Amino acid sequence: MDVPSGEKRPEFGCFNVGVATGLHFSQASVYWHLRAFPSRKAAEAAKSATGIVVEEDGRVWLSEFGPRNTAPRGGEAIAVVGPLQLPAAKSYAAVLSYAVMRPGDNSWVHTHAGPEGWYVLTGEQLSGDSGWR
Repeated sequence: MDVPSGEKRPEFGCFNVGVATGLHFSQASVYWHLRAFPSRKAAEAAKSATGIVVEEDGRVWLSEFGPRNTAPRGGEAIAVVGPLQLPAAKSYAAVLSYAVMRPGDNSWVHTHAGPEGWYVLTGEQLSGDSGWR
């Protein structure tokens, strides 16, 4: 479900909160650099053409995709996820989703096109034949 950050949504579920399209990479794998900023203005100023700025969980987040050693400037470094192996394509899209699950909730087993990376803010993520929780 697409729900832009700041819009009202159900209390629980998984929501697409940001997207960047027409991305081009010269390498076969990329890293997801996740940083937190004190304001949306600061995050937008640090954002490159491969970046996505969202406001979730009371914070401003900048996600950037590219080589491991080229992180965005400024903000607080939160995580580097990868490498994410890219299938051959003329261009790519990155979709950021934000999931809120209650303890014991399950998601059905499913896949998405292309590589996936996860960063858990609180709680834990379990995977296996029952999907993720």
